[in-house]
Amino acid sequence: MEKKNNNIIIALIAVIVVIGGVVAFVALSGDGGGSLGLVKSEYTIRLYKDGSQAKSISSEVNKLRTNPYLKDEVDNDTVKWIESFNNNEYIYVSGAGNYHLIMKRSDYDTLKSQIDTSELDRFKEHIEATIKANMIETRSLGGGYKDIVYVNNVELTNTVKIQK
Repeated sequence: MEKKNNNIIIALIAVIVVIGGVVAFVALSGDGGGSLGLVKSEYTIRLYKDGSQAKSISSEVNKLRTNPYLKDEVDNDTVKWIESFNNNEYIYVSGAGNYHLIMKRSDYDTLKSQIDTSELDRFKEHIEATIKANMIETRSLGGGYKDIVYVNNVELTNTVKIQK
């Protein structure tokens, strides 16, 4: 009888562990478990008054395909991956580090609305914004060039005005 009770307790603990794992996965993913990016990571982007840090997907793909200096260096699979993002729905944002971000245009617009860039002079200064976002996928352009990070669930965490 005691052995049967031990087996029941072990089975009950196993079920609790599995349920706990599922609950943790859903809670960390931030969007009901559909996202591969489970934990928010921090990224820094530079924001200029003229918006030059944000580019359309198609213009960046065109630049990567036609730049003679990148001809033998760029990973074509990464360029095709970037091109697969809907140009109207996604935007290519220059990071302040050794990376670029691809995010939904609506996330970018929400981010910009939370930051006052009205006093910035494009040629003299910029704002560095720290954001938290789920990293969904990352790709390298190859040849030592910057990585491309696809993110979602973007949140502004901090802004600093930089004098340049």
